[in-house]
This record gives sequence, C-alpha cells and structure tokens, in this order.
Amino acid sequence: MAIVRLQAAENLDWEDACLKAAQLINSNSEEFKRLVKLEAQRLYKRRFMKELNKARETIRSNAWEAGAEWVRRNEDNFRIPCSICGEFMYFSSLNKNWESEVKPTLYQAFKNWYHVRCKTQLQKTT
Repeated sequence: MAIVRLQAAENLDWEDACLKAAQLINSNSEEFKRLVKLEAQRLYKRRFMKELNKARETIRSNAWEAGAEWVRRNEDNFRIPCSICGEFMYFSSLNKNWESEVKPTLYQAFKNWYHVRCKTQLQKTT
C-alpha cells in the first residue's frame, strides 16, 4: 500500500515507485541524503528566482514611473505626425532648437486656442 500511495503522490510508474520506496526506507543512505540535498537546493533556487523576478518587475515598474515623472516635471515635449509619412515626430525642450524654433512655432500654431471656462468668463465680463 505504501508503494501505491507513493506512486500516486509522485506520479511514478511501479518501477520508479519501488526505487523511491527503497531509497526512503534506508534514510541513512548516502543516496537519500543526496536526494534530500538536491530537493532542498531546487526549492531554494525556485524561491530565489521567484523573489528575484518580483524584485526585477518592481524595479522596472518604479524606474518607468520615475522616468515619466521626471519628464513631466523637467521637460516640455510635443509629438505630431509627419504630414508626409504619418510617423510621429517628437519635439523636446531638451533639443537645442526648442527655444529658438520649436516653441515659437507651437505658440503661433496654438495662439487662438483657449479653455472653455476662460471663454465663458470672458463673455461674462464683456
């Protein structure tokens, strides 16, 4: 019965279950000690890799959030599709021509844009 239980628990065929049972019966054997050590190492490595992967994901997530936050606080940026190919062009305040070319062009392009609430307030005062 013990071999049948071992067979079911470990999903082994009869021969492998008998070999495993023999190893377990002689718990002082060197083979048993070696198998216990291997299983302990396997479990340790599995747990270590699981924790390592969680740490990597946390670092990756935090790095992306920190990078996005830095851009929001320290950089003006704008993207617009190319009128020929449609691929986005990215303009950044970190570019050398931002103050001299890009920013004035953007201000000119959006000079007539406003918030709805601002227009409503303007209409109330006039």
